[in-house]
Amino acid sequence: MLTDLQLKQNIKTFGIAKLDNLKVYKDDTLYKHFYEKNKVLVTTEGVKYYFKASTKDTYEHYAELVAYQVVKQLGLDCVEYHLAQYKGKIGVVSENFLSPDETLLTGQEMMADYYSKHTEEEFDILASNSIGEAKKLLKVYTSATRADVGAFVNSLLEHFFADTLTVNVDRGPQNWAIKKKGDNFSPAPIFDNARSFNLWLPKDKIKMQYLEFLKDNDKDDFEINAKNAKLYFNKLDSYYSGALRIENSNDYLYYNDKYIDDLKLFKERYPSKFNKMMKLVKNINITQAIKNVELETKRPMPKEVKHFIKLFAHVRKAKIVNTFNLKDDNLENNR
Repeated sequence: MLTDLQLKQNIKTFGIAKLDNLKVYKDDTLYKHFYEKNKVLVTTEGVKYYFKASTKDTYEHYAELVAYQVVKQLGLDCVEYHLAQYKGKIGVVSENFLSPDETLLTGQEMMADYYSKHTEEEFDILASNSIGEAKKLLKVYTSATRADVGAFVNSLLEHFFADTLTVNVDRGPQNWAIKKKGDNFSPAPIFDNARSFNLWLPKDKIKMQYLEFLKDNDKDDFEINAKNAKLYFNKLDSYYSGALRIENSNDYLYYNDKYIDDLKLFKERYPSKFNKMMKLVKNINITQAIKNVELETKRPMPKEVKHFIKLFAHVRKAKIVNTFNLKDDNLENNR
């Protein structure tokens, strides 16, 4: 079995954590938050790590790694992910962010528990996956304590904003949570960003779209291609809005043009937080985020993946800047 130090040294030396020598930690309270493809692993010292395998034939591991770098640029609280391999499967690994006496309570668990007790009507959990709904539930679940519901709302607004900038469509109620320690509650960090930048699409589809794009361009150079990026990706971008909304909506499908409307509602309902978040947009340097991933993993990212991430990030950022009349001299950081 690996020690905790050996595991971290492997990441530093080889750019990938090889986890086959870790023991599987079987604990129902941890496994209930995981799908079958994920594992809770433990080092010789008992330090827990979470391995999340990428869906077959996708680049979800790069989505997690680049999204983490972007959220870090924003200065927000996010789980740190590293490239990993376990039993022949590629994915990411993260260290357990819960202390021994903390438990995780997801939005999905709160919703299912609350509505099973308070309504006999069929409940659409996705339609109610909103910050407005979460605010109501958090007041109920923390009513016996002095927990600051405002702090939880603030954290979820940061989740929403990070998802908007990384084109993450999968912030379902199972992917945001609070930490519980006795009678005390605190926000959980941002976790699970595998569906960012549309890298959940099959590798063949990403490759095909990349090659189609190159047919109309003489060189594989983003500074040249960026001139045509809006034409190619602007319509595509409008289809991808996040699953976490500002207020409840039956129009919760991924394929809608709602993220700009939600940002406007964000500005109306939470103007101070909105202005603070918008000031962070200029901090995003997608090229540097990709370079950081390549440096840590010690391997080049496939061209089509870099192309896909850069184009989506450029178009998304430009649309936000233009919609809200932001002065952003740093837009070209996405090149």
